[in-house]
Formats: sequence, structure tokens, C-alpha cells
Amino acid sequence: MSMNSSFLTILGFLLLSAPALAGDVYSFTIDRSDREMLPAAGLVADPGVAKGTVIVDGRKYRVELAPDPESARPYDVLVSKDGGDREIALSLHGHTYFEPEKPKLTSPLFYLLPIAGDRTVSRVTMTALAQPEEVSGAPAQRHEIKLSYDITLVIPPPPNMPSGKGKSETVHGNVSIDAIYWLAEGETPVLPRLLRPNLHTGFPEVDAKLDRALAALQGIPVKQQVTITTTGDQGTEARTATRTVTLQNHKKREAKASLFEIPAGFKMHVPEFSRPGIGVVPD
Repeated sequence: MSMNSSFLTILGFLLLSAPALAGDVYSFTIDRSDREMLPAAGLVADPGVAKGTVIVDGRKYRVELAPDPESARPYDVLVSKDGGDREIALSLHGHTYFEPEKPKLTSPLFYLLPIAGDRTVSRVTMTALAQPEEVSGAPAQRHEIKLSYDITLVIPPPPNMPSGKGKSETVHGNVSIDAIYWLAEGETPVLPRLLRPNLHTGFPEVDAKLDRALAALQGIPVKQQVTITTTGDQGTEARTATRTVTLQNHKKREAKASLFEIPAGFKMHVPEFSRPGIGVVPD
């Protein structure tokens, strides 16, 4: 056998035995400014910043959250094999799993209900900068979506109020949303809900417009910044919540099928607080 033939044979063997680097891996940061408001609305507050990594392989993904002693979340990992239609939360320490509830609304501040009778909904608008900006070390196109709509705010009593003593307060008001997305060039990955550029208000007519605007966003969402401002009547102060998500350090990694499965020996255990607790809003 010639030297060239030997070299080609060895090279072919190495290529066949090399791992298939099919998965895309990103580190992420979720930064929320609404932590102080959540207890007043009767909701659980987690730390304002959450970090971790996500591996995506087609419609499969795995979210690994960085340890945080201040967090109340009852899981360490989120996995899905169908693009998030079904998510499974894993507690690696407790060897348990459960299926988290899917959040239905964009804003974590209040329960939003339609106003009876006529209601004015502003047009959903989207603008894009002509020139890309640099985000996470790569050029990214900036898109901004704005909308506002009238609501009735149903504010529950404080969670420490004795049973039967507190009453919900109803306030008419307005919600305005300013969502900015920076998208880098590349195929749009199937990200988990907590990292997607999604917005849902609970109003079908508003959400239909939002869905059309968001469908036009193509690329890798390396940064998202969503600001929600709620203004009420009766002297209610305006409240603003901002949620920023960044993706960075993109690389390839072997995506074994076991990464997206419930590990052997894990038992189902549904905690009292089963909604994803690191601000999985927008959903």
C-alpha cells in the first residue's frame, strides 16, 4: 500500500469515528427589572438575573441553568424533543422531573382581563435600522416592535393577608410594550420558550398582530429587550418591567440523544410552584 493510500485510509477512519457535532450551544443571561413588583402582585420572585447554557439540535433542546442559592425554582434543567410543545423540568439533585405550566400572558405584573364594551387597540408597528449593530461580538440587525392596548387590572391582595380579609382591586389602565430584538445572520434556531422572541397578551386580536410581526424576524436572536409599562387610573403609579435576554459564545457540540431524555431512575414530582421560575415571560 502506498503512503498516500495509507494516509487516506487513516483519515477516513478518523472522520468516521469523530463525534457528530450537530448541536448549537449558547450561553445565555436573563436579566429582569421587575423582581420588586412580583410579590405585590401575589407572584413568586426569583433573582433578577439567571444564567446558563442551551444546546439546540433541530427541534430538540436542553437548558442547563447555573446554580443560584437565591433562586426558588425547583429544577436545574429543561428539556424538550418537540420544539417546546412539551417541556420537562429536571431536578438533578432530587432525581425528579415534572412538566411546567405554560405561561399565557406577557406581563408578570398583573392578571390582565379585557375591558367590557369597546376597547381601542393601537396598531402594532415594527421598524428596523438600516445598518447592523454589533452585539455579542457579531453584527446584528435591530428590530423594534411597539404596541399599546387598554386593560382592566385585577390586582390580588398581598400574599400575607389573612384568608378572607383581603380583596382584589380592579383598576382600568393601559399597557404599552416596546420590544427590541437584535438578530445575527444565520438560521433561526428552535429555542426554548424562555429564550424566544415571543410576546403574548392574552387578547387574540392583539396576539394575531404580534404573531405576524414576530414571524418576520429571521436570524439568531442574540439580544432581546422587552419593556412593559402599565398605567392605571385612580392615581395608580405607572409600573415598568424590563426583561433582557442575551445569547453569546456560540459553538458546536455533540448532541447525544440522552441529553434530551428523562434520566433513568428519575421520578415524577410536581412541586407546589410548577411554573418556570426564572421569568419565563414572554413565553
